Parts: sequence; C-alpha cells; structure tokens
Amino acid sequence: MDGAFSRRSEVAPATRDRLLTAGAEELADSGAATLTVRRVARRAGLSAATAYKVFASKEHLLAAVFLAHLRSAPGAEPAADLPVEERLAGYVDGLVAALDGGGDLDTALRSVFLGHDPDARRIRDSVVADFQERFDRVCGDDLTGEARRTARLLLAGTLVLTGTGIDDAAAARAELVRAVRALRPAPAGQTASSSVDPSPSSSSVARTSPV
Repeated sequence: MDGAFSRRSEVAPATRDRLLTAGAEELADSGAATLTVRRVARRAGLSAATAYKVFASKEHLLAAVFLAHLRSAPGAEPAADLPVEERLAGYVDGLVAALDGGGDLDTALRSVFLGHDPDARRIRDSVVADFQERFDRVCGDDLTGEARRTARLLLAGTLVLTGTGIDDAAAARAELVRAVRALRPAPAGQTASSSVDPSPSSSSVARTSPV
C-alpha cells in the first residue's frame, strides 16, 4: 500500500491494512449509511484516535477502501499478441468485474470521484494515475497521438455506459472493439484505397465490351 491511502507516512502499513480490511468488511456487512471511522476502528481492534490518524473522515475511508478493492481485484493482463482493440476490451472486462460490488461499492466510488475531502481527492488522483498507466501499457505502441487520446475517450465512455446500465456490457464492448479497430493505422505499404475491394459494378464494367 502506498501513501495515497493514508494521511501520515509514519502510520505502520500493518495498521493501515487492518483498517482497510475492517472497512471493507463493515461496508459489506452493514452498508455505507452506518459506516463510521469509529465503527471501523472498533472492528479492527484499534482506537478511534489511531484510525483518525490514518483516515480523516468517512469519505476518505470509503475512497481508500475503493482503491484497495480496485488494486486487489483479480484480472490477468490481456495477452500482448492480441490486436489492440481486443486488449482494450479485455481491460474493460477486468474493470467491470472489479467494479461489480453492488450499491455499497458504488457509494465508495462516488466518494472517490464526487467527494470534497482533500484526502479523498488525493486518492482520486491515484485512481486516475492507475487507470492511465494501465491504459498506456495495454495500448503499447499500437496507438499513438490523437488515436490514443480518442481511444481513451472511447474506453471511458464504455465504462460509463456499462456502469450506469445505459448499455448492455456485451454490446458496449463490441462497439468499443469496432471503434478502436478503425483507429489502428493501416499496415505499412497499404493505403486506404488499396485496402478496399473493388465493387461488383466496377468489375463488371471493366469486363464489359463497349456497345
């Protein structure tokens, strides 16, 4: 666990981890509405004073629980030999699976992106940095410049559409694959015109003798 989680670097990592584990358990057992830093401290077998040295507020604690969940969620890296659009789709699959934790995890997610607590905002910066690092790694050298920036927007849009239930996850995934495939540069030596098959009508014209 890095410094994104807690307020003070002198807090022992083991203490921070106990609070994060207890926070996740409290969230799962009782929900976000009744979760407090004091209740989490009690579950972890620590004093409230110690807990507040680590997490300044409920919002901060929920954001940290979300980040810990996201980083610990299983998910294999997409195979490097897959086309970039399939690698990005695999990335979406892993994120959707990681975020499939029910309404209480959604509350923790809102603490990350909609919270006003400065410590929660710091965790948001870590979530965004994690997202960008993984995205760059998945893209590799296959997408650069404007194409990479467009793919990032497409990926974010897919996550929003699936996360809010506006689009079916499988349909949104398929749309992402098609859109990113169109962003891929053509193979060396192949131009847009050379990659298009001649239409049946033009072929028949070429074979038809003039009257």
